[in-house]
Amino acid sequence: MPIDFAAAVDSLSALASRVPPRAQQLIAAAAVAALAYAAADWRFRRSRLALPAPLVAIRRQALQTAAHGGVELLAGVTQGSRRPVLFVHGGYHSARCFRKYLVFLAQRGIPAYAVSMPSHGLSDRMSLFRSLFATPKGTYCNVVDDAVKHISNLHNGQAPILCGHSAGGGLAQIYLNSSTLSPSTVHALVLLAAFPATNGFEIMKNWIRFDPWLPFRFTSIRPPLATIELAHRAFLSDAFDIRSAEGSQFWQELEYVESFGWPLSLISGQFADPKTVAEKVSGRVAVFGGRVDRLMTNSIVEHTAKLYGLEPIFVENCAHDLMLDVGWEKGAHQLLKVLESFH
Repeated sequence: MPIDFAAAVDSLSALASRVPPRAQQLIAAAAVAALAYAAADWRFRRSRLALPAPLVAIRRQALQTAAHGGVELLAGVTQGSRRPVLFVHGGYHSARCFRKYLVFLAQRGIPAYAVSMPSHGLSDRMSLFRSLFATPKGTYCNVVDDAVKHISNLHNGQAPILCGHSAGGGLAQIYLNSSTLSPSTVHALVLLAAFPATNGFEIMKNWIRFDPWLPFRFTSIRPPLATIELAHRAFLSDAFDIRSAEGSQFWQELEYVESFGWPLSLISGQFADPKTVAEKVSGRVAVFGGRVDRLMTNSIVEHTAKLYGLEPIFVENCAHDLMLDVGWEKGAHQLLKVLESFH
């Protein structure tokens, strides 16, 4: 039976005419919002189908986790059998941000790994809504736990050294603070420009100081990093050439969105007890900071180190992303010295 489209349109028009104008506006707004979300979700899920600059001397694998399906695990190619190291990235980054460290350490016989959190890098993508609003810090801690145990199994039961950068450093402290975690699970902890366990609200204040429009940017995709200049200011030193090929790679590898639950849990009060964290790694803790970091300023890094009864280690000529900035290699040598002391 053929469909009478003209009659169908007339029926819909008659139905619409009985709907109050205000209701029509609300329905239209909801439809537009639904379409906009669908488009943003489609873009987000496809945003990592391809990545620039293939990785050299680094292996990639998909680690199947109980918490979140497949997550990306990168490893520096080495035949070394020394104690392994696991890096955990911070907000808007992925495992790729440690690519220089992975190769540097692997060349010196240290098996080095980096894991991408859910919806980061080439880890499985969740929906845009779930990525933004419905991924609690516990999910990320479970991913860290799966990665730690996987790496330990690969290296004859050796507990890895856990290195967390920025919010990843905060996550590492939350993970080690868990009452259910065995003290022998992680060998040592290295905090790289990490959130202090007491409260990270000062970091957000620092961000607003050099970007007063930050609170208003959360209405857009990749809000705090809406332009390459903003990303440069937040993460890298003035000496870093953001218009170079390396700068372009850095910009393209940043994530479009970030979970609200993960970073917000780090700025709403004390999230870990430094004494408990230190006990889990038998006191083997080191605290690093970038000398020209605009977010984790020298005073914040010094405060973090003081919580653990330590003196901080500063990497000269580096801002927040000390593993990518112009002074990264000097920082890598400083890190190597610390890792060797922990082995």
